[in-house]
Amino acid sequence: MNSMRWNIFLAALALALAPVYSVADTDVYRYAMEVNAKRAEGLLFKYTRFNSESPYPCLRLELINPKDDWAVVERKDICEMNSLSLANDFSYAGFSKIEFHGSAVSFDFNYLLNEEPGEYVQTCTVEAKGRSLSEMKCTDPQAAN
Repeated sequence: MNSMRWNIFLAALALALAPVYSVADTDVYRYAMEVNAKRAEGLLFKYTRFNSESPYPCLRLELINPKDDWAVVERKDICEMNSLSLANDFSYAGFSKIEFHGSAVSFDFNYLLNEEPGEYVQTCTVEAKGRSLSEMKCTDPQAAN
């Protein structure tokens, strides 16, 4: 009987210590189209671009600590631009020209609005500063060529 209690205790302990992930968080990786990473500020700076035609058309930026069992130090999911939802408020929205520059990543955000004609583009930058990601800085929207 004591060994049964011990096994139940170990099973409960393993469940309590196991990382908790929501189905939605792990499920989005099926929509990943492009992944790249670079060392910055002693951490790994990683981006994941998801399919713009999927239910999760976002750009994910992560700082990962390889010395701490690859723990995610900070995550920024860019699922809104200009206070509009990428999934619902644009006719088309996508990210392109994603590039690392030192400890920053820059990208173009290309989009078509639901109510206005024409394609627009903005260039944005996010920096890794220590163990955090800066606020995103973007140019004003320009008509795409």
